[in-house]
Amino acid sequence: MQKILQIKEFEVLVIKAKNSKTTKLSICPESHKVQLRSPWRMPYSLAQKILEKNYNKILTLQRNLEQKIDNINFYQEYSSDMLSIAFQSIDSPTHITQPAPNKIDLYYNPVLSKMQNIQQIRPQLLTKIKQVCMHKIKEEFLFVLSQIQPFEKNKVNNIRIKNIKTRWGSCSSKGNINLSIKLALLPNHLRKYVMLHEIAHLQQPNHGPLFWQHLSNLCQENAKILDRQLKNYHTDLFFLL
Repeated sequence: MQKILQIKEFEVLVIKAKNSKTTKLSICPESHKVQLRSPWRMPYSLAQKILEKNYNKILTLQRNLEQKIDNINFYQEYSSDMLSIAFQSIDSPTHITQPAPNKIDLYYNPVLSKMQNIQQIRPQLLTKIKQVCMHKIKEEFLFVLSQIQPFEKNKVNNIRIKNIKTRWGSCSSKGNINLSIKLALLPNHLRKYVMLHEIAHLQQPNHGPLFWQHLSNLCQENAKILDRQLKNYHTDLFFLL
């Protein structure tokens, strides 16, 4: 259940969720607007009071959003070994083309604001990256797995490539592995690290000392150093996915 509440100059989308026990303010990745997730039974009058009390936090979220949008450089080409993305200016509606197997061109309209262009481009970009990279990520994972599978006691049951919002991947106790489509934007060595990280969870489900030791053996180098590199890695395009 959803409803838009007006908090001074901001429209905030309130989303009632049956699995929510607390409230959480964030930016909706689809609409790029502030949203509040609340427990299912919370009345909108109480949500209104919570939002009014947290006006400064809403203001901060909005400013951070504007900064992220401003950081996206329409004159820069973003590339990894798997994918290259370039912005092109055009006096027509925004659209996306694929001039080469691993290249995506984003055509933006300079008459529109950055926010308007991004809101129009984002769904097309996500669809195109999935088309271009989903099978590549899966094939690369299967290759990485084939190199070390004889040493793993537990097997992979299923592999899925998804638009995971907050993590690079996950591994369930049943051997189901999810990988983020954002891996396409990582350098090869960090993408491989994420894959090995999830494979290591087949044998060590938590992040204790045995896990890091096992992961370092799989990586053939200090896994914690790679983990720090991953946490420090950033591209402004992450914001679009």
